[in-house]
Amino acid sequence: MKLWVDDARQAPEGWERARDLRQAQAYLSAYPVDEVSLDHDLGDPRRRAGTGLDLVRWMIDRKVVPETVTIHSWNPAGARAMQAELSAAGFSCELAPFSTEGPRVDVLSHLDAEVDQPDGDDNAD
Repeated sequence: MKLWVDDARQAPEGWERARDLRQAQAYLSAYPVDEVSLDHDLGDPRRRAGTGLDLVRWMIDRKVVPETVTIHSWNPAGARAMQAELSAAGFSCELAPFSTEGPRVDVLSHLDAEVDQPDGDDNAD
């Protein structure tokens, strides 16, 4: 399984999407995840719902770091902190900030067209 962790941007085709820390933890706990692509800023920071860095630390602590890790965050400081944590724990990752021109994601088909409304169906993306 490929897991895309991002509260704002749609997952590429063929990926499951987790919008926040808890959803990502649930996927990583329940399924074998081969590849993960991470955003740092997950939702409203006033809610203190966790960041991509919190998820990286959780994955390392529980030994559920997928074989392939990409950090697609536009937050350079957060992305570097995530990369540093993974590196210190002996894991490699690719820094590939989300781009409208990059080969990984086609912005026209994967950006949310409107504000996400809770619908109870996380697989409807």
